[in-house]
Amino acid sequence: MNRPVCIISSTFGKFEDAEKIGQMLLAGRKVACAQISSPILSLYRWKDKLERSEEVVLTLKTLPDNLVEVQSLLEQNHPYETPEILVRLDCEVSEKYHSWMQEEIL
Repeated sequence: MNRPVCIISSTFGKFEDAEKIGQMLLAGRKVACAQISSPILSLYRWKDKLERSEEVVLTLKTLPDNLVEVQSLLEQNHPYETPEILVRLDCEVSEKYHSWMQEEIL
């Protein structure tokens, strides 16, 4: 089953911001799927202060050839000063799902 895909996730303070970027990447055919999770509680240190915030997670599915462009577009359009962009490169999918992704992504 050697059909690699990339899964990218990023957190947002507002559902609308995550949806806007997901829609932009889908419209540009850079990702095959964008999913937005229910709110999560994030605990982190920012500028030497402990923070607590409610966020949503945007999960994007793309093919390896699009990874650099998707990361760049996400970073350029993200409302955070330092956005969390996590990438999983070790994912493989079924042949049928991979074929669907190839049809959806330019």
